[in-house]
Amino acid sequence: MKLFTSGLIKNIIDLNDRCIYNIAIMKKLFVKYVSQNILGMVGMSLYILADTFFISKAVGSNGITALNLVLPVYNLIFAIGAMIGVGSAIRYVVEKNKGDTSSESYFFHALLWCIMISVIFILIGIFIPDRLVGLLGGDATIINTGKSYTRIFMLFTPSFMCNYVCNAFVRMMAHHPLPCAPHFSAAFLILFLITYSCSRLDLVWREPL
Repeated sequence: MKLFTSGLIKNIIDLNDRCIYNIAIMKKLFVKYVSQNILGMVGMSLYILADTFFISKAVGSNGITALNLVLPVYNLIFAIGAMIGVGSAIRYVVEKNKGDTSSESYFFHALLWCIMISVIFILIGIFIPDRLVGLLGGDATIINTGKSYTRIFMLFTPSFMCNYVCNAFVRMMAHHPLPCAPHFSAAFLILFLITYSCSRLDLVWREPL
């Protein structure tokens, strides 16, 4: 009886130790991934604040109004890219764990879908950016101020969407890396920076109304 009791107590202690160890690992992973996402969102907020600062200095209140009017379009682009990226990345990991050798095609299919969907935004940016700003509530002055900014960032919609896809795959691939994803992400990040640099320069060089 004593032997049985001591063995039971030992098993309970071992189980408790394993639970504590697993909880510690989960906490570490939780902090790791949450902190990365928080820093990413902070970075996004900072460049929006930078946009706001430089545009307000160059164009004034009309520029700030135009920027805020078109932000919902950017949020829509972000939502579509994140939807495709996260969904495809999760599917990739699930199929990879099953041993499916064709799972890597999800990455390229996600990029292809982003490029095809972004064509709609590109056409709107090329032909009717003024109508889009007007539809979002801008008057004639705001339309004249914001149409160039809207046209430029909508022309680079593929780089935005594809960058979100790459980020989602990089985050999901801790155990099953897809080597090309970080390279694609870096390339789209460069285009991303070029996009916003051009947008800012276009507004800075514009004569204030």
